Amino acid sequence: MNTLERLKAVISFVEKNITEKLDLNHLAEIACCSPYNFQRMFAFVSGMSIVEYIRKRRLTLAGIDLRQNNIKVIDAAMKYGYHSPVSFARAFQAFHGITPSEAKNSNVSDVLLKTFPRMTFQIYIKEFNDVKIVEKDEVILIGCHGENVGDTWGKWESMTDTREIHHGVTDDDGHSAGHEARFYPDGGEHVFVGVEVTQTDPDSAWEYLKIPAGTYAIFDIDQKIDQSPQFHSINEWLDENKNIYRRFVWDADGHISAADFVICMYDHRTAGKYAQSQIMEMWIPIEKITI
Repeated sequence: MNTLERLKAVISFVEKNITEKLDLNHLAEIACCSPYNFQRMFAFVSGMSIVEYIRKRRLTLAGIDLRQNNIKVIDAAMKYGYHSPVSFARAFQAFHGITPSEAKNSNVSDVLLKTFPRMTFQIYIKEFNDVKIVEKDEVILIGCHGENVGDTWGKWESMTDTREIHHGVTDDDGHSAGHEARFYPDGGEHVFVGVEVTQTDPDSAWEYLKIPAGTYAIFDIDQKIDQSPQFHSINEWLDENKNIYRRFVWDADGHISAADFVICMYDHRTAGKYAQSQIMEMWIPIEKITI
């Protein structure tokens, strides 16, 4: 169950039990996370706190009950979790702009009560598939280093013709994924091309690059279409999520914050699951913001 499915489950539970006492810890359990992370996640996705959402939904339904079902104000207050008619009336007027008594009065039937509908969640896919947030362990690459993407791939292809790579990580069909890492240790761009291995060999003619453990946003990029709008969409995603993750900018010119990695992972073009679709994974390191 992904994040949005968990949030949908929370909303369903809230709607079914809107007149009951709702416990934050239980809602967090439905969302499969801690109360703290649940509140942050809900606020990020919905733009409001879970408490505010419940309050708006209760006041919406209270207005319907008063207008259409003609229940007493004190009964509406108790039904929707208010300890007194006074506190209910204050909250009701702040939300609807009229008092509960005015809502019941047929003489003001032309006055529209405010409505806050049940919340729904959707994923909007732009030029890439759903982003994955992954906590990755350290990755060791074996390959070669250069300062130009094209020349470094040429060097890699030349070396693989004459040198065997040991301890390479492969899938069930024996295919390994090619990685292109761009990093910026001194403010300039450097490139490393290689494949993942499980250990290093001090006597190897190859070079090694250790990609640090960390949190990565992983995007699927379709290489059959122009990459520039896809990179632009990634930047949009990073900007939209800057309140949760620190922003690392990647654009079509390869710009990114100094001393950080951008990893492009390719399957071999003649084999593997991406051979025909020409999809590559782009890993962008992000850092969770904690308060």
